[in-house]
Amino acid sequence: MKNTFVNIIGKLPLGLVEIYVDISKHAQALDIDFLVIGAMARDLVLVHGFGSKIERGTKDIDFGINVASWDEFNALKNCLLDAGYKADAKIEHRLHYTESNEGLDWEIDIIPFGEIADNQNNIYWPPGQDLVMNVQGFLEALSDAL
Repeated sequence: MKNTFVNIIGKLPLGLVEIYVDISKHAQALDIDFLVIGAMARDLVLVHGFGSKIERGTKDIDFGINVASWDEFNALKNCLLDAGYKADAKIEHRLHYTESNEGLDWEIDIIPFGEIADNQNNIYWPPGQDLVMNVQGFLEALSDAL
């Protein structure tokens, strides 16, 4: 079997590593599995792993968090708020964080998936459940994540 791991050791900015370590620490403390999704996941592989040029820079990191309920989602969110992350005034799943290495500000999105989703892989955001997001493929991505 061919090794498919991408070596990014020593290739990430220290501030980004700080965020990954911090999110991992809080998620593990609550027994919540997660994965990096979105443009940052692409950049981890293509930019940091293979040296491709960034076509569009991004200052946000999207995390998919595998949770069974909104209580579990809120437990992680509150843990992060207690650790110094700031809530976004308008977007429920967005937090803001200033990393200590270079003082860069980051947007952190935590997107719930797993048992919290319905049979069509939709999640309905409280309180009014009027914002619907589809998380199809997140469980499969988690099961194959590096």
